[in-house]
Amino acid sequence: MWKVGLFEVIFSFVGDGFLGLSVNWQGKMMYLVNVYASCFLDKKKEMWNKLRELRNNFQEGEWCVGGDFNAVCDKGERKGERVQMDGGEIQEFNEFISSMEMIDLSVLGNRFTWFNQAGSTCSRLDKFLISEGLVDLWEIDRQVVGERSVSDHCPIWLNGMVKDWGPKPIKLFKCWFNHDGFRPFLEEGWKSLDNIRGKPGFVLKEKLSKLKAMIRKWNKEDFGVVDLEVNSAIDNLNKLDSMVVDVKGVINTDIAEARSVASKSMWDAVNNRESMLK
Repeated sequence: MWKVGLFEVIFSFVGDGFLGLSVNWQGKMMYLVNVYASCFLDKKKEMWNKLRELRNNFQEGEWCVGGDFNAVCDKGERKGERVQMDGGEIQEFNEFISSMEMIDLSVLGNRFTWFNQAGSTCSRLDKFLISEGLVDLWEIDRQVVGERSVSDHCPIWLNGMVKDWGPKPIKLFKCWFNHDGFRPFLEEGWKSLDNIRGKPGFVLKEKLSKLKAMIRKWNKEDFGVVDLEVNSAIDNLNKLDSMVVDVKGVINTDIAEARSVASKSMWDAVNNRESMLK
């Protein structure tokens, strides 16, 4: 969405647990909604009813609603100790999806999107709900759940036909500027590109493209050493998450304890990295 002119934003709307945009994309109306639902059923019902009302008021156009719904579509989307299955809530959530005339596409990758800290419970709380027209328009065939990072939620994205979203922007993280060598590296790198010739727009585009490659290399070879311990801890946690998913029945104590230790190790590594950057 960073490509200028990709979407024409018509208006925005907000409610308790969601934020949405009405946009014009290539002459077609779309409604893109991000949700972060409450843990309480009455609050979730309020959000579902409000989204249903909006869907009824804006029937012309395609819809994509995604995020943390804090609800599951069936019992197979929850697993672990002391997991309470509310059949009524599951039914109401499915009725909400049906009334919105949207599809919960099949999942590729991780089966669950959220793991509790102890590793004793996991659920598929995050998902995309998409109108059939948008599935056809963007040729979406599934939603993909990736491996988690420091968050207790896994990233999720839609898989479909490749779209030209425009050139990706350069990302500059604040922590890089806390590294003593980054500013001198950035200045020297920019000066080394003064030999590029052409029209101003072309020169700027080429310099930014080459600078981005230089920053990527620096981040991996210099700054990346600081992240090595964090990445190793996260990889270990993801492996244990996979073991949790593969366990049939109740998650055994050994795996839960190992995951609890791995979670603590990850946060210790993250805190150690933060202290080095202060």
